[in-house]
This record gives sequence, C-alpha cells and structure tokens, in this order.
Amino acid sequence: MVKVVGIMGSPRVGGNTDRMVRWVLDAAQEAGAQVACIVLKDRRIGHCFGCDVCHQPPHRCFNQDDMEAVQPVLEDAHAFVLGTPVYWWGPSGHMKSFVDRWYGFQGDRHGTLRGKRFGLVLPMADSDPSTGRHVVGMFSDALDYLGCKLHEAVLAPGCGAPGDVEGKPEVQAQCVALGRWLCQAPTSPRR
Repeated sequence: MVKVVGIMGSPRVGGNTDRMVRWVLDAAQEAGAQVACIVLKDRRIGHCFGCDVCHQPPHRCFNQDDMEAVQPVLEDAHAFVLGTPVYWWGPSGHMKSFVDRWYGFQGDRHGTLRGKRFGLVLPMADSDPSTGRHVVGMFSDALDYLGCKLHEAVLAPGCGAPGDVEGKPEVQAQCVALGRWLCQAPTSPRR
C-alpha cells in the first residue's frame, strides 16, 4: 500500500496550513493510500550545527532528538505533502529546522528521500502569489539535490487569518488533485 506522509510546519494547528495538508491527505486516503501526519511543532527537532557528525560512522546526528523517530517514517513513506505558511518570504522556523536536518541525507545510503514524490502547500497572508517564490524555490532545489522532485506547489494567497482558506474552493480542488497524484507513487519505497 502506498504511504503518504504530511509534514505540517505551521505552529497553528487547525489553521490554513493544517487544513490544506489535511485536504491532500484526505484525498490520498480516499484514493487508497495509508496516510500519516507529522506536526512539527509537537516534535523536538534541533537545529543543524553543520558539524558533519552525520557523515561519519555511525551516521547519527549530534542532536539526540525526535528526528531519530521521524527518519524511519520518512524512509518508509512513498510520497509527502509539505505544508508551511510563508513567513517573511521563507518557511516557518519549524519547517526550516526540519529541512536543515536533511543535510544528513546527502549521499544517504538508505535513500531516505531519494526518488520519492513531493507536493507543497503554501498559504500566505499576502495577496501576491509571487511572495511564495523563495519557499517554492528552496524546496525545489533542495529536493532536486537529494534526487527527488517537487511535483506541485499549491499556493493560497490572501490567507492570513485562521480559516481564510475555507473560502477558496479552487485551492481545495488543487489540494485534492495533489493528494490523488501523490497516492500513485510506486508501491515500495526506493532504497
């Protein structure tokens, strides 16, 4: 069975980012995927120190934190939806710390993320969708570097207050389509 994991990077559970991630996961589940969601604000994931300990045997991070429990979930999944609000033209602090820890996945012999499918959902208060361009570019480049591809970024401009995204049926439709696409991932993770 295809496994799709949501990574919810907003500190506001029940807000726009959370709702968009849930729309994607609900659609994937309805299409037959097994789904799970990791809420980053509920995890203790420390900052990357750039110390390179993760690149030396036994290939474990200097930080002894919740990333150790999250990595096997990432390895086991086939596809992901990453969700973050746009904060000052970048991702949330929770999401940025999580992504910085991908540093340990470079040259990863286990293929933690290599070859897996990714979608991105991005609500933002600004009404100009180009405000999300740096976040989309960051994820696109980082995933490409790790041997993955960002399939689609669903942008939701003008969604600053909790619940604003509920008034955007076109955004919900894009999230549903993304969820259906993600569940078409290969039936076994690439290792």
